[in-house]
Amino acid sequence: MSAIVFSTRPAANSGSALRRQHPHGRSRDTHHPGSLFGWVVQEIEKYDGHTLTRRESGERPKHLIHRAAVPPGSVLFLGLISLAGFIAFVPLYVQDGVDVSAGLIFAIYGVLILAVRVFGARVPDQLGGRLTASLALSLIAAGTATMALWQSVAGLVVGTVVFAGGMSLMYPALLLLALHGVNDSERASVVGTFSSFFDASQGLGAFICGVVVAVVGSDSGAFTAGAVCALAGLIVLRARGGAMRTSAATA
Repeated sequence: MSAIVFSTRPAANSGSALRRQHPHGRSRDTHHPGSLFGWVVQEIEKYDGHTLTRRESGERPKHLIHRAAVPPGSVLFLGLISLAGFIAFVPLYVQDGVDVSAGLIFAIYGVLILAVRVFGARVPDQLGGRLTASLALSLIAAGTATMALWQSVAGLVVGTVVFAGGMSLMYPALLLLALHGVNDSERASVVGTFSSFFDASQGLGAFICGVVVAVVGSDSGAFTAGAVCALAGLIVLRARGGAMRTSAATA
């Protein structure tokens, strides 16, 4: 009868972690599923050694917040405050004398967002991220201002159409600016930092618009706040042009 001896020491041949012993003293290596145990131990030792080498070489971990994403992310935050106000206050706005279904307004917005994203997907690449973002913020400000000043069904519909056009272009244009000139190894960090500004805007945007509504005493104040924040985002974008610049050729 032969016996099987397990060896957990790294061997020259990782497949020979099992050795079959014969009664006459002869032995030969054999491949067996059990040899995976020795191979796993060997690979863990290699990984630990590689990690230790990296730490000893002084390699620093990646930053939690990537600086390249902060300027375009700040513009995104300001531009998306209007979206938080739009979602939160349109249902209340239509109950105060505007005879239209909030579901219809949201449907118009959703269809236009999808249409522009599909058929205008190349617009940021063709115009450049900075110009496209400027156009998007201008449309957002114009759309929300229309909803605030033209308090009727027609004003709400027209404002929603203009607002959706700008909102559909803003995110991809600013993301293009954030990723411009970034190494492949840092792109995930940039996208993560940039996306966090979206989350912050939706968490704080409704609160900001609510404060304005409470001060002015009308739900239309939410649209006014959105328009002002979009204009502020446009000012930041134009003022930080050196830090956020892509052209149609390089985009």
